Amino acid sequence: MSKKEMLHHLYLIRSALLGPCFSLPLFEGKIIPLADSHIISPEDEMMTIVKPKGTPEISIDGKNVRQIILECTIDLINWLLDHNPDDVKSLQEAVSILKSLPLNRGYTKELCDTSSTSYRVTKTMLCDKLAGDRSNIEMIVEEYIMLLHQKRVAHTQGWHYNEHHKLLQDTLLKVATSTYSENRAKAQAVLLGNLIEHPYSYKQIVIDILSFLEPGNEVTHEQLKGALHLLIDGQEQSLILRKGFEQQLKMWPALVKVQHSEKPSIIALLETAQNTIVDDYESYRLKYEWEPKNVEAAWKLLKAADEGSPLHNAEMLRGPTKVEIAKYRDLLTENFEKSKSNYFSLIEQLFSLANDPTLHWRHLDMSYSMLSMQIRRDCPLPDNVVKMFVRLLINDRVKTRRFAAEAVASWLKMTKPKAVKREYLIPYKAPNTSVGAKHPIPYGFRTDNRCMMYEEEKLPKTDEEWDAFQFCCKQNWGSYTWPAKLRTYAPLKEQQAIDRSYDEFHEVEKYIVETFQDDKFMTRFRELFSIEKEDEEGKLSAVHFSLLQGLFRCYGDVLTPAFRTQLEILLASGKKYEQKLAAEITAGLINGSKLWKYEKQRKMWNWLDPLLTKTFEIMKEDGLHYWRGAIVTVCASSEARMLKPLLDLLFKLVERPTDNAYAASSRMLLVHSALCQFKWRGVELWNKLVDMMKGSLVQPFANLRDRVAISLSSATWYDLPAVSVDPSLPKRLQPPRIADISALYKDLLGTCWEEVRLVRDVDSFNCVKGSVPINGLDEETMTHSASSASLAEKSDTKKQARLTLRAVISFVFNTCNQSLDAYPPSFIELLPLWCYYSNDVGDEELQKICCSLCITHMEAIYISPENAPEVIRQFQQILSSPCWWKSKVAALKMIRMLVFSNRYVFRLHCDDIGMILVNSLNDSQIEVRERAADALSTLLQSKFFETTFELITKFSTAAHSKDLTQLHGGVLGLSAIILAFPYSVPALLPEVLMTICRFATDKNATVRDAVKCTLSEFKRTHQDSWREHERQFNEDQLMVLRDLLISPNYYV
Repeated sequence: MSKKEMLHHLYLIRSALLGPCFSLPLFEGKIIPLADSHIISPEDEMMTIVKPKGTPEISIDGKNVRQIILECTIDLINWLLDHNPDDVKSLQEAVSILKSLPLNRGYTKELCDTSSTSYRVTKTMLCDKLAGDRSNIEMIVEEYIMLLHQKRVAHTQGWHYNEHHKLLQDTLLKVATSTYSENRAKAQAVLLGNLIEHPYSYKQIVIDILSFLEPGNEVTHEQLKGALHLLIDGQEQSLILRKGFEQQLKMWPALVKVQHSEKPSIIALLETAQNTIVDDYESYRLKYEWEPKNVEAAWKLLKAADEGSPLHNAEMLRGPTKVEIAKYRDLLTENFEKSKSNYFSLIEQLFSLANDPTLHWRHLDMSYSMLSMQIRRDCPLPDNVVKMFVRLLINDRVKTRRFAAEAVASWLKMTKPKAVKREYLIPYKAPNTSVGAKHPIPYGFRTDNRCMMYEEEKLPKTDEEWDAFQFCCKQNWGSYTWPAKLRTYAPLKEQQAIDRSYDEFHEVEKYIVETFQDDKFMTRFRELFSIEKEDEEGKLSAVHFSLLQGLFRCYGDVLTPAFRTQLEILLASGKKYEQKLAAEITAGLINGSKLWKYEKQRKMWNWLDPLLTKTFEIMKEDGLHYWRGAIVTVCASSEARMLKPLLDLLFKLVERPTDNAYAASSRMLLVHSALCQFKWRGVELWNKLVDMMKGSLVQPFANLRDRVAISLSSATWYDLPAVSVDPSLPKRLQPPRIADISALYKDLLGTCWEEVRLVRDVDSFNCVKGSVPINGLDEETMTHSASSASLAEKSDTKKQARLTLRAVISFVFNTCNQSLDAYPPSFIELLPLWCYYSNDVGDEELQKICCSLCITHMEAIYISPENAPEVIRQFQQILSSPCWWKSKVAALKMIRMLVFSNRYVFRLHCDDIGMILVNSLNDSQIEVRERAADALSTLLQSKFFETTFELITKFSTAAHSKDLTQLHGGVLGLSAIILAFPYSVPALLPEVLMTICRFATDKNATVRDAVKCTLSEFKRTHQDSWREHERQFNEDQLMVLRDLLISPNYYV
């Protein structure tokens, strides 16, 4: 038989199998238990397969059709592999038959998933989400019922596993490790799917798979690849991740002992196996215990079934007998001992392999990674393994060092001396702030939570007072409500378990201490850990920090001299990665020492303070990111009172004078980063920082100026209307106010306001002289000249005022970005400055900043109802006063978007805003009138204003005025009404169009241009639906529009 004929016959067999498979009985035979269960018997397990009663079953001479096909297919596969292994298509078709044989009943899970996806898409398109499922149309309901039926058909029962399933899996394993990759890939996918369908069936073939990994067995390259794929494919469901130390004991050491190969495919597979274990392995419990109440609940569930139900099965719900309960009373303990024995056997084998000098370094790395995954809380890691990981901290390979650091850090965290905790006694709790508090709750700065705030004058003064002081590192409690019982660390004098000497350490701890006290080890440690790869975005290594913090947390100040020597070397270096390691050591030291006796902490700070001070004074930009990260890490896990020496150091740095803007900015950044972690409890520190910055609000350097503004913005975080502040609290414990800081800036803005008034006076003088231009050219020239003349004066006062304005803008920007409140009232009176300097021609950078402020923030920011009148008053002042016309244009742009984005707030002030826009239509400057028309059109279109006949009449009357300014304003008002309806033609629009068309031939070019632009825009927006829109016009009106909208054609 040729290959083509064989393939054709196989295709016919598969089609003949799939057609009647619903009526074909499943495999028959003795069931092989898949799990060790003393309760569930595989023979008694129900077959959860649903089919109509009386469905005929097809057989051949009384024999099971599936078993006949299985035997024939297996014989064929064996023959093909022995005599014709290159017949890839036939082998793949035979594998497809094996895939359909065991549980297929006409509808597979793949088809079911496809149907389910199709149903979800259809339902999303056709359903009414607001009305819910009750509104579903009949087609969706029918499709859902069909989907339920398909799910029943596709459901499989995997616990019925017999010798035929085993024979099928053995055959698939043979193909999965054959010569040709196409055959292997197909068989591997089918076999892995089959293993998922039959839980724990992998135990039946795992020995066969591992036989290909034995170094002494003669296996081909293809067989080794196939076996590795079977072990690692499937991601979270791969075989090497299956739970159970009995199976791990078989698979993990076998992977390490695989014969070394330099072929890239094998290397890649082993690398994938290692990464899969490291990334996806999940630890699980060794010991399970059932409480008596769990047993009682189980008996209640067994007896809760309705005995009258036709589905009631008394045999299934009988429960265990007393004899069975007595027999298996100690089963959990036995299972625990068995798992524990397998766990230590696994550790022992992996440790032996990790110290095998004959293994390749890749296999050693794999053993290290596997051992690092076996660190548990419920079973202590053997001492020799811990010592090995400590030695590996100075291994030459980066990957090995990373595994060792993670392992030692985890072990230190699990074995650290337990800290003593006790209840934190709160002197006084305000009413409605404890358990059961009801809205409204007066959250904020109260008298009762004052005990949680940083108050320098109340801090301990002596070592004994520090040791007796109880800290609370839980930043969230107190600001809102109090818990029923607040448990925190006990005072330092009670932390006896942490205050240990060298003699109190056990053997492994002494080994770790002695290792880190060795000068050669520490030198190598410093050299290797300072050349690690940089983490993302220049952040500190969490693993290194955890390791170093664990060392100081577990062993106190015993290791301080060893690390001090290395830290001094690192701090004296300007290299990037050495600064990174220095920051990690410092952060670990400070955080790990927070439960030491204060005498030890004071000694530590005595030598650490001058080192850090010198480092921060000469710090470069590369190291700044790491030191900032270190300070943030330390402050986030402590409270401000515990870190007083660090805070004193940082504030002294800020107070120290320097001519270097970067140095001043970096020092301020460090303080700012620290205070941000203390949140509401560090308000005294924020007030201290604000007082220090009052004399340096305005800086000539942008980085320092912005840093001051950012710090001041953060200081005002809690200046919110809803945050209550008890007036009886001292001023230093009340949050800084935005209005107070704004007042500091405003006192320095005098020259800027004078410049605005100067241009206003020039414009006023021009208007008094009667120079009211028609086209705006004369006024623009004169105003521009006045502005240029004023900007030409480069006096020190003016420069200082400009710098102040930049500082104010930076403060406003950052406050709006960080604040949880609406636009603060103290910023509203600065609107004239933004409008003026957004058109400034003397300083391009300042002009761009102001434009960005107007566009990015002001045009879309929320205005509270309380502040809306003041905003309107400011706009009235700008647009009614004889100021620079470009300022008016900027104000009208701002009104347009600000009112639109806060339309529900400004709805109550509709008349005032309308009056502003109508008056602006009569402004002497053309650009102001045009911008007012744009704003009016936008607000008419958004229905903020109603288009009434009174409004149309007002503009029509103005359009017939003899005054050219009023005439132009009236025409623009009518244009705004027309442009407010870009895709519709309401009943009032035709008459407005006819009115404005009369001015198409006006003598004034400005009026003609306005009409021309309006009609052009009307044509553009209505031409797509013109056949529908033209019905709103009569013949005379259409004739007028055609004359004006259709360009004439000339023929020669």
